[in-house]
Amino acid sequence: MEKLIRYAEKQGFQIYMGTKSVVEFRRTYPTNKPSAIEIREHKNKDHQLYDLLHELGHYMIRKDWKSYQEAYPLTTRAEFWHHTRGIYKYKRRIGYKIESLREEYEAWDVGLKLARKKRIDIDVQDYRKYANSMLANYVRFYGESLTR
Repeated sequence: MEKLIRYAEKQGFQIYMGTKSVVEFRRTYPTNKPSAIEIREHKNKDHQLYDLLHELGHYMIRKDWKSYQEAYPLTTRAEFWHHTRGIYKYKRRIGYKIESLREEYEAWDVGLKLARKKRIDIDVQDYRKYANSMLANYVRFYGESLTR
């Protein structure tokens, strides 16, 4: 975990323990500049590591902004209007929600690749099981709003 925290700090993130796991980018557009990563303090050490890998996965996906815009055009549009004009309506649209789910899935995969690249020893089966449980939460969250 320390190795990964040092990597995250070198990328420009502050790492802190809190009540949720989330990556924060600077509140400017484009939304790919590192700020902070919060990791759930009540989780066990393995799950904290998995969450950190996942949140860094988001960073790695967004790092090349041009590629991100091509892969997630509706998300970049929604975030542009949200961060530059305070307009939220694009974040309520189905396309944004579907792209958000796609990014969540990809961030788990990229996190696993990062673990391998950095030679961080993890139980891949446990990582996938945990990722799947978290993805189920995202599907429930976005799924509810898709049916309204």
